[in-house]
Amino acid sequence: MRPKAMPSFDRDNTFAKLHASFDHHYIRPATFAWATTVRSGPFVQSMQLIRPKTIGLAYDQIFSPTVSFGPLLLIWLQHQLAQETGAAHVTALAQTGPSEIGERSTQITADRRRLTQNNPMSRERFRKALLPPGAENIEKLRNIVKEGNYYGAQQMYKTTSSRYAAVGRFSEALDLLQSGACLQLEHEQVTCGGELAMLFVEMLVKAKVDFDEDYLDRIRKIYKKFPRIPVPQNLDLADDDAIHRLSEVFGAAKIRVESCSSFLKAAIKWSAESGPRKIGSPELHDMLSEYIYSESPEPDMTRVCYHFARGRNPNRFASTLVNFMGKCYPGEDDLAIARAVLMYLSIGNLRDANNIMDEMEKLAQVKDLEFPDSELMRFINYLLQTLMRDALPLFNMLKQKFSSSIERDPMFNELLEDIGEKFYGVRRKNPLQGMLGELFKACMLSSSHP
Repeated sequence: MRPKAMPSFDRDNTFAKLHASFDHHYIRPATFAWATTVRSGPFVQSMQLIRPKTIGLAYDQIFSPTVSFGPLLLIWLQHQLAQETGAAHVTALAQTGPSEIGERSTQITADRRRLTQNNPMSRERFRKALLPPGAENIEKLRNIVKEGNYYGAQQMYKTTSSRYAAVGRFSEALDLLQSGACLQLEHEQVTCGGELAMLFVEMLVKAKVDFDEDYLDRIRKIYKKFPRIPVPQNLDLADDDAIHRLSEVFGAAKIRVESCSSFLKAAIKWSAESGPRKIGSPELHDMLSEYIYSESPEPDMTRVCYHFARGRNPNRFASTLVNFMGKCYPGEDDLAIARAVLMYLSIGNLRDANNIMDEMEKLAQVKDLEFPDSELMRFINYLLQTLMRDALPLFNMLKQKFSSSIERDPMFNELLEDIGEKFYGVRRKNPLQGMLGELFKACMLSSSHP
């Protein structure tokens, strides 16, 4: 069915609109002629490719007796292309017959492709114009997720966000990834949500975004969407079904913790590189330590302590340690407490090292728990008192006197080396120890395990 011819145009006004709307003029001339002559609505919304077989119809319509716009359009295109290329073949295009328009159009398309290949800026501007506003894709993909097509939506989130990033529209790419991560996690698609959360942080790095409170809040919103599923209690371990169920729960918990840990470690690394604190955002450290402890069937207390010590919530840290004291194996409680104090001291934080000891003793009394009384705890108490004054000889004497207790955890000697350097300026005797310490810190931020 032939489309209706449009009435005659105001030539001057139309030419101005064409020049403004088609600043890039990358669409094939016949296609552009068809779209702008036949279709209604804004020019930019009308730029749609048509099949080759429609070219003849487009030409006929352009040169309809009732439309005086077609020749003007083709002459203008001819003029623009001649200015850019000096191509000899772009002459008398307005007199081209219907049977030749396809060949001419193809030749012009090749010229324009060659131009854009030699002009990266022009290509980028064109690609930007092709992508719709990010909000449209967010809504479309939200509906796909709600329909249960999680995998299909995942692939579209990844490809669409990469397209926005490729043309420098990072803000829309970040919005899309944040929305996708939150939606997938809300539907308990942890693997998909965790992957998009990681891509969100990678996009921050790629866009060279500086750490600030707004982006911290966006990371927090994603973090809060990670599921928190309690481990079933009072299961009959003689029941095979119960054992199988418990195994599935533990497996799912491990995936959740690894996914969330990878996301937050990447965010901490980004905040350390682009923010004011070299050890990363304390709020992100707190998030990671709390999730590892609360969601791991058997939490790694070394990692929990490492991140809590770099956070800003010593009271929460103390509560976590007291909770651990009530369910850990005998002999592990004093190790966990000593590790917490030494990690605070290793970054020069004497105030919180003292505060956490006082807070733990109070909480232990409230919960009617026996606070550990061991050689290691005595060493910790003496150490806290020593570091409050300039007493390097006493510091060295304590390390020698309580060496057997210190050696219960291979990490303690490394932490004490850091403490000596922070408080007394003591240079390491063995530079390799410092390298091992840095390797440990790097593992804390890069390992995929919780």
